[in-house]
Amino acid sequence: MEDWKDSDVGGVYEVDCTSEDGDFEHEICELFGIESFPTILYGSSLDLQTYDGGRTYEELSEFAEENLVPTCSAKNPDLCDDEMKESMEEYSSKSTAALATMIQQQEAKLSEIEQDYVEELEELQKKFKELKEERDEAMDSIRNNKTGLKMMLSVLSSKTDEYIEGEL
Repeated sequence: MEDWKDSDVGGVYEVDCTSEDGDFEHEICELFGIESFPTILYGSSLDLQTYDGGRTYEELSEFAEENLVPTCSAKNPDLCDDEMKESMEEYSSKSTAALATMIQQQEAKLSEIEQDYVEELEELQKKFKELKEERDEAMDSIRNNKTGLKMMLSVLSSKTDEYIEGEL
């Protein structure tokens, strides 16, 4: 980590994604979609890529030297395309308070989407459980009815010496 301490093009950061919900580190992990550990991301914070190479210091260092270059950001606007520059200029013209409010609104939308997902998932799980119970009860009523399927199988078996269980 020391090798990147004063770098203009990147940094090495450690984030604990197992931290408590609502914790800053947890929010970073959610923002960047980190779901498995360890995860190494590189590139612009606007478009992070997952690193899948070797994990030794030498391999990581070689990759970094070859691939980590300045990218489009508020610190490097000259590396941005016109669309990104226009967006950056719009946000730069806002006050810190206005920008913070806009960020909170976007984060609130993300939270709402996540909450809707969780609620719908819970409903689906509930429906799945109900359907499974209905199926199991219906199948059990056929399988366990002494005067139904079991009786039919018994009669069929007595009529044919060749009956093999499970084949009709």
